[in-house]
Amino acid sequence: MKMSRRSFFYGIASLSAIHLAPRTGVAQISSEGYLTLENESVLLRFDRVSGALCELQNKATKWKIQGGANSEAFRLQVPLPDRSNHMVTGEGNKLARITVAPDGQSLGLFWQGLNSPHAGFLDIGLTCKVRLTRTGLETESTIDNQCPYPVDALCFPILSDMSIPQGSTKLHEQQPRDYSGSITDVPLLPDFKSDIGYWGEDYPATIANNWIPWNFILAAGESEGLYIATHQEKLKDKVMFQFELHPSFTDSFLGTSLNPAPGQEQERVCLQVVQFFFAAPKSNKKGQTIVLAPYSGDWHAGVDIYKKWRETWFRPPVSPAWAEDVSSWQQIQINSSEDRLLFPYRDLVEYAKDCSAAGVKAIQLTGWNVGGQDRSYPNHDTDPRLGTKDDLANAIAKCREMGVEVVLFNKYIYTDITTEWWTRELHRYAATDPYGIPYGMGGGDQYDTPTQLANINTRRLAFMCTVCEAYQDICVREFQKSVDLGAGGILFDEVVHHSGATHCFSPDHGHPVPAYLYSADVELVNRFRSLVDPKQFVFAGEAPYDQELTGYRVYYTRISGGGTGYAPVLRYIDSHQPIVIAATGTNDRNMLNRALLHRYNISYEPRNFKGRLTEIPSTIEYGKKIDDLRRRYRTLLWDAEYRDTLGAHVSHLGKAHSPYSVFVERTSGRHAIVVANESLTDTVSLTVELPGKKKLSVVRPEAPEIADAESNLTLGPASAAVLMETE
Repeated sequence: MKMSRRSFFYGIASLSAIHLAPRTGVAQISSEGYLTLENESVLLRFDRVSGALCELQNKATKWKIQGGANSEAFRLQVPLPDRSNHMVTGEGNKLARITVAPDGQSLGLFWQGLNSPHAGFLDIGLTCKVRLTRTGLETESTIDNQCPYPVDALCFPILSDMSIPQGSTKLHEQQPRDYSGSITDVPLLPDFKSDIGYWGEDYPATIANNWIPWNFILAAGESEGLYIATHQEKLKDKVMFQFELHPSFTDSFLGTSLNPAPGQEQERVCLQVVQFFFAAPKSNKKGQTIVLAPYSGDWHAGVDIYKKWRETWFRPPVSPAWAEDVSSWQQIQINSSEDRLLFPYRDLVEYAKDCSAAGVKAIQLTGWNVGGQDRSYPNHDTDPRLGTKDDLANAIAKCREMGVEVVLFNKYIYTDITTEWWTRELHRYAATDPYGIPYGMGGGDQYDTPTQLANINTRRLAFMCTVCEAYQDICVREFQKSVDLGAGGILFDEVVHHSGATHCFSPDHGHPVPAYLYSADVELVNRFRSLVDPKQFVFAGEAPYDQELTGYRVYYTRISGGGTGYAPVLRYIDSHQPIVIAATGTNDRNMLNRALLHRYNISYEPRNFKGRLTEIPSTIEYGKKIDDLRRRYRTLLWDAEYRDTLGAHVSHLGKAHSPYSVFVERTSGRHAIVVANESLTDTVSLTVELPGKKKLSVVRPEAPEIADAESNLTLGPASAAVLMETE
């Protein structure tokens, strides 16, 4: 009988009573002393004495993701009063018990009473449960800490012996969400990029998911890989993925592990999934669901695993219709932290006139608060040097009459510690480290003047505890000021992170110690949303992670890099997520073509959002043509499913060409292929192929009428075209 998720690891039988038939899975103890779990997708082998994961194999490709002679069961960080670096490991700690479910699809590994190298016997129970799934495996861990010391972190599972897949030339880590919604590619083998200081680790190491809680990463070769994820709909604890290169570089000058000397240990990569439990003495704490799943194909196949899980819980929030439609923006900074007072509030109407003439739907007004951008936060009062509150409210109302919404730039993660408010009150709500010291206190952004660009008089910041209810109340009151001004919405700058501070250890904030700061992000936006009609008020954020996207509907970011260097993973995950990208160039055709390629809205930002639209007429003219094209063929270019490069092939002189993207019309299944030439000097002749040799027609931003497509499509420099299946 197949077990439901609710019965995950319940009804588990003792090992001695197992009698299994090899149907969908098998669990058995081999003569070598391994416990094996196996189904159609994966094969797992655990050492039945130590509990170490000795083998993880992708059965479809025979890639031994974990294999070889090296294996490790777990690591626990149990800091002692005089020894923070106190690691309790599987070495010297045998399993107390193994249990296996009757269907052979899951098992439990139990350690009870652990031997410590420096503290002797510790009354700690560790339970690690493993369950096979259709695509891979899931693990859940529980710590029963009855000893007098805390348990800060658990490393489980550990893949100690990862290697390059057979048929591939490299192993690399792909973190599928940077600020731009793209993929960050980090080499692991044979080259290895270490981002941890050499003084802090024995081995070259890199950490993924450390700063921002992206839900998954990929460890991949060219044609297959391993999906590694934490599946938690609501963030409650920090999880990170750490890769180490053992025993080290072969050649540290080049940072490579090619050609080890005869007799030298072959280089390998160790992956540790690290969960931060912070389990206090005399407590019991359950961790997150960790997922490992091998896949065949490129990054699209790995991301498909995440997409399927995301569909089980993600529901887009309600948002104004204009924000869901083809709609361009302008960002303008009215003041900076160095008192660059660009124009008074009442002149915002002049910018709205520019927008109306250019077909721009919204203005993101930055630096409108007292002191300017990145100063005085979280104070969102208006600045008397720019005018009165009524001046700004009246300007916003007049902009709306012209069909231009005003979205106000907000920020609550930081506090400006140069203010009297910080000295008087706000310091009480700062996120503090284990030593009682506020995080931050030295960061800040530089604007305009030589003294600030030299980081001499930067407005220093502290990172706030958003889990603290008293500070949340302050944020809500400050947010209300934007509502009272009649704004069409807010854009929460840097909403994606807490600037490296992940926990707050303050005992005075009314939360458990420590509190995971990210656990309150969705709670805060939901408090904001309760104060407005979300059908009339847009919530935007700078690069929100997926859980935040349940509250912040619009994703604002900046992208860069051409050719194959940009992989639009967020768009591939969600075809209709509103994403706005900045265009700052004077003739920014390649950036605008990327907006067409990836269904992004455009934010015009001349002179790094300090100029007027009239300063970039060529960019505005071409952007209007792109938006008009998307409106005219919206079923293919806006309402369709986005498939990135899947389903078509584009070549130039017999070689693969980039960039291009594929859209599939939802009602008919017709394809549209958007192709671009990013060369600023050369014309290219492209061959576009669809399965079945479909007949294609072509439209271009400059020539929107349907024309027959040539067998070889010609594209001039910085140009784009759309090929459509003929109806």
